[in-house]
Amino acid sequence: ANVEVVGVVDRAIDFGLQYEGPMFNAIASSYINDEERPKMVSFVAGIGQRAMLIEDFINLYKKLDHVKRTGEVPKGTIFYGVRE
Repeated sequence: ANVEVVGVVDRAIDFGLQYEGPMFNAIASSYINDEERPKMVSFVAGIGQRAMLIEDFINLYKKLDHVKRTGEVPKGTIFYGVRE
């Protein structure tokens, strides 16, 4: 693969899986037979009709850049911009 890191932003949650974004699971499974897979990061953001601004996507990009530089892939889904 020519891509080192892939980030998938889901706006929905699929409970019961380690990675809770349904689109992430679909994209990750497409690499299952590839010998060289990119590092993949699952984000869930913009749920509950919350707006995603340009600054939010810049912050997500910075997280992906950190993964590329360090090789440290987060375990599980990163929930971005949600209330705790």
